[in-house]
Amino acid sequence: SGDQPYLPSELLHDADGGSIAGYNLLFHVWQLNKSKKNSVADLREHTLTKQLLIEFPNLAFLLEAELHRILDSVSKFPADTTKLPDFKTGEEDAYTIDAARSNVVYTDPRTGVPSEKLSYGYVTAFTYFYEC
Repeated sequence: SGDQPYLPSELLHDADGGSIAGYNLLFHVWQLNKSKKNSVADLREHTLTKQLLIEFPNLAFLLEAELHRILDSVSKFPADTTKLPDFKTGEEDAYTIDAARSNVVYTDPRTGVPSEKLSYGYVTAFTYFYEC
C-alpha cells in the first residue's frame, strides 16, 4: 500500500493513561466489521464517539477524517475475522504480539530490529484484534 510506519509523537491519553472510549470505539468497529455495517454517519452519532469528544474536545475538527481512516483500516481485514494463513494487510507484515503488554511489535524495516514504537495507525489496533 506504500504506507510507511510512523513514530507517533502523541497518543490520546486521559488521566488514567488511555482513552477507554477510543479503545471501545475501535473494538465496536472491529466487531461490526463482521457484518460490514459500519458507516461514518453511524459512527459519528455513536455514544462512544460522543464520549471520545467529551474526553478530547479538540478532536472534533478531525473527527470526520479519522472516522474515514478507521473504516478504511478495518476494511483491510477479512469480514468474518477468520484467521487466514497467508493474510496480509498491505502494511508491515513482520510483527509479533506482546500479549503481556497488549500490543503489536513491528520489525523496523530500516533496522530489522523489533520496535514497540512503530505503528501503522488504526491498522495496528485492528491487527491486535485480529490476532487476539
